[in-house]
Amino acid sequence: MPPRTSNKNTRSRRRRRSRFLRIVLAILVILLMTLVVVAAAGYRLTTQTPRWWASIDPQDAGVIDRAERVENALTSELSRADREGVSDDGHWQSEIWEIRLSAEEANAWLNARLPRWAENRLEDFQWPADVRSIQVAFEPGAVRLGASVVLDERERVLSAELMPRVADDGSVWLDVGWMYVGRLPVPAGLLLQTELFDLAPPSVADDPGLARLAEALAGKHAIVREPIIALGDGRRVRITSMELRDAELVLTCRTEHGDR
Repeated sequence: MPPRTSNKNTRSRRRRRSRFLRIVLAILVILLMTLVVVAAAGYRLTTQTPRWWASIDPQDAGVIDRAERVENALTSELSRADREGVSDDGHWQSEIWEIRLSAEEANAWLNARLPRWAENRLEDFQWPADVRSIQVAFEPGAVRLGASVVLDERERVLSAELMPRVADDGSVWLDVGWMYVGRLPVPAGLLLQTELFDLAPPSVADDPGLARLAEALAGKHAIVREPIIALGDGRRVRITSMELRDAELVLTCRTEHGDR
């Protein structure tokens, strides 16, 4: 008959192993619960609208009136022919002048006028049915640009924190800070490399322009090589700089005419 102490040692080892397994299992359960909680919290954040996002009705008479006034004012300012300037070898350029735009003005135009404006000026273009609204917010050092889109039969707000700048060669670049799905922040580099096309609504996912936009947002090339607005009389307006000042987007411009 084996000594009784051997049975005691065996039972003790079994109890230790059992206690160790219970601890390991408890840790695994806690980790799983943590993952579930984090995933659930993350999912809830994706369904929430950002704090800066405001409800805008593009059919509201006040919104339509503001959008029309913004468009008329911009058109008038761009086409002004009474600016002073200098001429050199057949090339005329005006003095520097500015356009100031508030977020309220921009959002009114983006929602009440942009869809029709795009469809009238772009051949075979139809505004994506999945894109319900576009909005901006002008904050110190950054522009928040967002779109309310239908994803998986649910409306969500996708947005990005952008820092626009005009480079020395005149091209316009958009430096991206964070991107957001609802209120869930995602590193821009990760989202642009792996998830952008999965998050795009079906109506725009196959648009070749989306890939080029993603490359521009990733810093691979300028968003606009020459920020020039051509006028109908042969003149052009060149944007020379842009900055955020007093909750407004300020564009510094110069009107030009003739060979460069």
